[in-house]
Amino acid sequence: MKTHSFIRSALITAGILSLGAAAAFGQAAGAAAGGGGGGGGRGGGTGTAGIARPIPPGGLPDEALQPPVLNDLEVTELTRIKLTTLGPANKAVNDARNELTKAIFAVPANAQNITAKVQALANAEQALATGRADAYASVIKGYKDITPEKKTAITNQLNGATGGGRGGG
Repeated sequence: MKTHSFIRSALITAGILSLGAAAAFGQAAGAAAGGGGGGGGRGGGTGTAGIARPIPPGGLPDEALQPPVLNDLEVTELTRIKLTTLGPANKAVNDARNELTKAIFAVPANAQNITAKVQALANAEQALATGRADAYASVIKGYKDITPEKKTAITNQLNGATGGGRGGG
């Protein structure tokens, strides 16, 4: 029973670390970007970091008639940064999650191994968050004047978020 409760606490800790790192970065980036997106729903932004979408059958809402926040060159550059600079860190996080999952479900359970995998995941997520913050800072410094909408679009593009409508985020 002792091992079972340890596995449960390890799962909870891993979830908290994963969510905590994501939430901490999201809050910092959202604050720097002048707010954040939300879930889906009516009244949302363009939905893909400012990239234009096809016109729906019912027509476009007024806010959709605005030009995209990011132009094609900006989206291409942000995608390049995401793939080249952040790609290895994203892979490290995914690998650490997979290793933690294997350790948690291994029979017999090894508490030290699970603890080590949780720490490895936390380190990988910290490295990814730092990489995203550094990439955001390097992109932002290239602009003289930047709108909050553009900051949000850049943050969403680097994080792989798709924007969205009403609600907290």
